[in-house]
Formats: sequence, C-alpha cells, structure tokens
Amino acid sequence: MAVPPPVPGGPPDERKLVESLSRRVERLERENRRWGMVGGILLAVVALVIIKGGRETKIEGEVRANKFTLVDSSGHPRAELMLVGDAAPRLAFFDREQRLRVAVGVTEKNLPVFSLAGTDEKDRLRASLANDGTASFVIVDPRGRTRAWLGAEPEGLAGLTLYGLDGKPVVALTGARTGQAGLSFLDRGAVERVGLGMKDGIGLLKLAGGADSSLQLAGGGPGAPSLSLVDKERGVRADLMILSEGSFALTLRDKKGNVARAGTTRWLLGRDQTITWSA
Repeated sequence: MAVPPPVPGGPPDERKLVESLSRRVERLERENRRWGMVGGILLAVVALVIIKGGRETKIEGEVRANKFTLVDSSGHPRAELMLVGDAAPRLAFFDREQRLRVAVGVTEKNLPVFSLAGTDEKDRLRASLANDGTASFVIVDPRGRTRAWLGAEPEGLAGLTLYGLDGKPVVALTGARTGQAGLSFLDRGAVERVGLGMKDGIGLLKLAGGADSSLQLAGGGPGAPSLSLVDKERGVRADLMILSEGSFALTLRDKKGNVARAGTTRWLLGRDQTITWSA
C-alpha cells in the first residue's frame, strides 16, 4: 500500500498524524502477510498429519466382552450378542416392544440352532443341525406342542411328520435315497393303519387292522395288479392276482402251509359279457 503524500500547507501536527497512521498500516499489512504464511504452513502440516495418521491407524484385533447390545434412538435394545449360561453364544433380535423374536446361536450341547418366536416370545419354528448330521425344521403351536417335523438324515432318509394335539405322530411321509417313498397314517398308538408307497418299483396300498392283519393292493406292471389278505397271527393268506395275459389266479394258504389255487388261464367274453369259452 502506497503512503499518502503529506497534506500541502497543512499544520505540522496533521502531517505527523498522517505519517504515523501510514506507518501503522504498513506494519499491520506486513504482520498479516507473515501470519498468513504461518497459517498456511500450519494447515498443510495438519493435513499431512491427518493423512499419515489415517494410513497408519492400527485396528485392534480383539475386543473382549460378555455382552454387546444394540439400542435404538429411544435407548431400547433391538439386538444382543451374549452368552446364555456359560457356553451358549446367542445373537437375539427384538421387536419395538422389546420382545425376543429371532435368535441364532449354539447350544451347550454344541448344536447350531435358529428360531423364530411369536409375540409371546415362545419358539414357533426351530431349525437345528444335530452332531450326527441330521438337519431338521420343527413347527410348534402357541402351547409349545410340536406339530410338524421336516428333516433329512445323513444316510439319505428324508421325512415329514405331522403330530396331533396329544404330541403323537399321525401322518408320516418318508423318502429314502433308493427312490422308495411312503405315506403312512397312524393311530393314537403310532401304529400304521393306512400306507401308500413304492417298493422295488411296485405301487402299494395297505390297510392294516389289528394283530398284524392287513389288506394290500399292489400294482407291479401293466395288467398285473394283485390283492392280498394277510393275517400273520393265524397264518392264513389269500392272494387274488390278474396275470399279464388277462387270466386271474386265487391262492389260499392255511397256517400249515397248505395251498389251494383256483383260476382261469384263457377266456373269451361275448357281447353280453358272459364267458363263451374258457380253458
């Protein structure tokens, strides 16, 4: 900044005042320039320190605690990572009413589990993996009774079981790795009364009575169905079979092993469906 010239013809005191003010202004400008340079240098140093510090910041490799809690803006817990007992870690999630709704963890018996709970905080669905490799889903009603089980065993056997209100199985659907499958309806004693399935490529329908007696309807190949009456207690069995060529055979066995057989080998029907020839 240029120094203003002295006022021509002015009083001496006024000229001294103007000169003094001019010197002060020049000194302030020099100080401002000096502090501006110092401020710029300090700002650059701080930036370098921040950048270097960010690059060299070390993250702690381990944090130890017995419990971690995640809270919402109101301070209510929404998730917890904790130990149940002394050896069962669990991650739990809570709804807005602080009710436990979802949990995943490992039990004290080293079983990984996952569960969904109702508004009463009781488990309604549980998924688990046993130590032998069996994986399963269990559906529970509000009273804590198991109502359905779905799972698969390591050997390849998979199944679905439905339970009654008394906790006993009433329906079972199984499927083996060999391709065989079966649907069973059970009584209150968990005994099969009706069965539908496949065995060795043959479709089977079984109606079971008491004392191991049953009626079995089998269909092997086209045109070869059979109906069997089985009574293991009395040792009597009756088989009615339609052979592939169209003839039928009836076989009766008593408990001593004696066999009686009746049937037809060939026969022709007329227009009125009466037998016109047989051999």
